[in-house]
Amino acid sequence: MKMSLTRMIVLAALALGGCTESPSPVKKPTETPSPAASDEQLLQLATLRQAVMIDEGALEAEAGNSGSAMEVFGRLERLREVHDVAGRIPAAPQVDEIVRQITSHCTASGLTCTEIMAKARQVTERDVPAELVGPGRVDYTDDMLRGVVDVSFAATPIGIEKMKRWVNTLGKSIPRMVHTQKIRAVDRKFRVEAESYWFREPLYPPHKPVVLTEAQYFERAGIQKTSAQLEARFPTQFAEIRERMKRMETFRAGSEKTLTLYAKAHYFDSQWKFFEGIAERLDRLTLMDVFE
Repeated sequence: MKMSLTRMIVLAALALGGCTESPSPVKKPTETPSPAASDEQLLQLATLRQAVMIDEGALEAEAGNSGSAMEVFGRLERLREVHDVAGRIPAAPQVDEIVRQITSHCTASGLTCTEIMAKARQVTERDVPAELVGPGRVDYTDDMLRGVVDVSFAATPIGIEKMKRWVNTLGKSIPRMVHTQKIRAVDRKFRVEAESYWFREPLYPPHKPVVLTEAQYFERAGIQKTSAQLEARFPTQFAEIRERMKRMETFRAGSEKTLTLYAKAHYFDSQWKFFEGIAERLDRLTLMDVFE
């Protein structure tokens, strides 16, 4: 079978690679972040948003909770009034008043007090921080809360029943809180050593919340070096996060007020616990506990 001249020419051109049109340029594929990288960025962003939301909520709650702190302080004030804490442990040594009250109690118990001495101890310096930031509180020792007045006197005549009555009724018969430490019979006299107390000036630190900076949040979320790229990719989410950070600043002062009220309540609660502990010891105290 003979091939036409036209067909032969076309086949020859194809074999030689010839073409009547120019080939189209090859397009490079569009670069997109790998799924793994995208998932990691989303996780970092979610971590950042969650941290800011939690802190914002906590700060807002603290700022609005001053009423609760005032209730705690009010409860302590009522306890102090009911139990006459200010009368039993005043805000100054009042040494002369202690001498007067002990002398009067001796007379009521059928005893005569002589050689009575009362002297306030030197108070120690208190190690209280200038301020508290974040969780925590001051653990107050007795020395940080109260001063001590050392009392000693001689009582006559020697009479066990009279001295027993003196010890048993001391806590209820005089306004000041006097804690008998020891009693000895020496030279036909009772030698008594005791302590009385006064509360020192209240000292509690202002308490501030922790409010992180933007850079600190980014560092905790692991995006301190990539925040610009993430913000460019997720502008709406970043705008929300920054708005929450601004709102947190509006809660700072209210939160500090609440936390400082709780710090004050904690100080006075520590005073109350000291008072309560001494009162319980006096209720249980007998002559046999202190007689040597």
